[in-house]
Order: sequence, then structure tokens, then C-alpha cells
Amino acid sequence: MNQRIILFPSFWVRIGIPRSFSLGKGLFTRLKDVSGRPSLRQHVKRTPGLYGRQPTVVINGSRTFKSIFFRCGLFTFISVNTVFAGTMIWNYNNWNSHLARYRRTAFRDAFIAIFGRPPKSSDIFWAIALANFVVYAFNNTRRFGHTFLKYFANSPYGPWPAISMVLSIFSHQAFFHMFLNMYVLHNFTQPLVRVLGMEQFFAVFLGGGIFASFLSVLSKAARNSRIPSIGASGAVCAVLGAFCMLEPQSLLCVPFVVNVIPHSFTASNAAWTIAAFEALGALFLYRRSPIDHAAHLGGLLFGMYYGLEGKNVALQYRDFVISAWRNLLGE
Repeated sequence: MNQRIILFPSFWVRIGIPRSFSLGKGLFTRLKDVSGRPSLRQHVKRTPGLYGRQPTVVINGSRTFKSIFFRCGLFTFISVNTVFAGTMIWNYNNWNSHLARYRRTAFRDAFIAIFGRPPKSSDIFWAIALANFVVYAFNNTRRFGHTFLKYFANSPYGPWPAISMVLSIFSHQAFFHMFLNMYVLHNFTQPLVRVLGMEQFFAVFLGGGIFASFLSVLSKAARNSRIPSIGASGAVCAVLGAFCMLEPQSLLCVPFVVNVIPHSFTASNAAWTIAAFEALGALFLYRRSPIDHAAHLGGLLFGMYYGLEGKNVALQYRDFVISAWRNLLGE
């Protein structure tokens, strides 16, 4: 059994597995093993002996592609539909009780006392960012880092591959990685919330993230890859794809680059170009690229489908979901 030393920002982890393994970093970075390939942080003067704990992560390599496909596929189907049904009920309850504008509640009063204003729909971004920051903090602690590595990294060979498809959406280990994802998400939150509402925006984010994780899992299983992925990249790509299809004529640009080289392009052209790049990356660059192209492609396609057709499909089933919910409550 080969053993590799995986270098963390704050501690070392020894992983015993049947083949080479390294911890994925998701969108812009990925932590590699120390066999000569690039690493996010190379603290060459440190040794494992400096740290008192070297947990072992057991990777289940006996799962077949067929079992992974059906197990994770069923979870994806159920969880995505549950997310959209749940946000429909959430939206109905908000409108039914007029919480946003008319009813005084303890939560509303506490929010006003802390932030000096009533809550608004775009605050959903800060809830997502807070969840990501909390997981990031735990990821970088010696006490909880091992547990988060097992359950908050997306891999078909982890202990809970289906649950990890959701948990990995909120998992980062490098602050710069988390910052970039949240920066992009923040730019698209307010304009997309105006079009969809807070509840459907969250459904696109979470549902798209789950589907992105599913495509990533299938890609790993097909290649028998033991490199897990973490990060909100797939979910952010879903938000981007939905915006580009719902507002196809909007003009976008590359942040910071536009200050040096003025440019702009339509949202629809950007979406199709990125989709083509991610598809090529998933097919031909997976061996060397530090980016999980399959996850990006999955999230982007999910968002694009929602913008083109999925929104109308969701509206068709909304009355059925709300009617079933009201019958359950006895209304």
C-alpha cells in the first residue's frame, strides 16, 4: 500500500490508499501530493514529525461505476427536486404571512437591531458566505480537519459519497479559493434575485451545486480518480449559467482585466464559450489541470437549462406542490 503525505495549510495528513491520492482544491487551486507536482503551499522545512496527529482516511475503492451512478444519481434526482419543492413552499409561506414587510417578528427586530435595517432578499448571499466561512474555519483546524476531509470533500470513494456531494459545496481550504467563489457569486446575486426571487435563487445555487457534484463524481468514477474536489465552484457556475440565459443581452467583462484592457461581451456568448471550454477541459485536460472541469460544466449546464426551460417547468409544478403542502397542513 502506497502512502502519500498531503500538505495542508495548517497540518499534515497521512493517507493510506491503494494508489496515489491528493486533495482537490476545486475551482482555481488544487492541493497536489509531494511526488514532484505543484503544490499550493510547499513548506519544505516542515516534517510530519512536527505534528502530533496523522489521521488515516480510508478510501473505498471497491465501488463500481454502475453502483456509483445509480446511488449518486438517485440522490441527485431526489435532493434537487426536494430543494426546488422546498423553496416553493418557502416562498409561499413568506408571501402568505407577509413576513418581509408587514409582520413584526423577533428575528426581524433582532436583525434591525444588529444591522440597522430590515432584512432583504439579497441577504441570502451573506448566509451562503457565512456557511462557507464556518466550514473553511473548521477545515483549517487540527481538531476537526480530519473529519471535514472525509465528509466535506466530493469523491465517489469517500465514506458518504452522496452526502458529500452537498457538503462539498460549502467546503474550502484556501481562503483565496473561497474569496474568488464568493466574489463571483456576490456579483450575480442581486440581479438574479430580482428576476427569480430569493427562494428560487437559492434553489438554483444548491440544486446546481448538487448536479455539478454528480457530474464530477461520474467523471472521477469513470477515470478511477482518487482526487476529491471541494468548493462552491459548481454552484456558482449554475448561478452564472442561469443569469446568462435569463439575461442573454447583458454585457459582462472580466474583473480587473477590464481596467487594463477595456472589453465586454454578451452574457449568452460568455455562457456558451465557458461551456465549450469546460467540456474540452473535462475531456482532455483532466490529467494535468488543477480545475474540476466536470463540476464546472455540470453546474453551468444546470443553470443554462434552468434559464432556458427549467424555470417554466418549476412554475408548472408550483401549484401542485403548494396544493399538496396546504392539504398536509389541513388548510
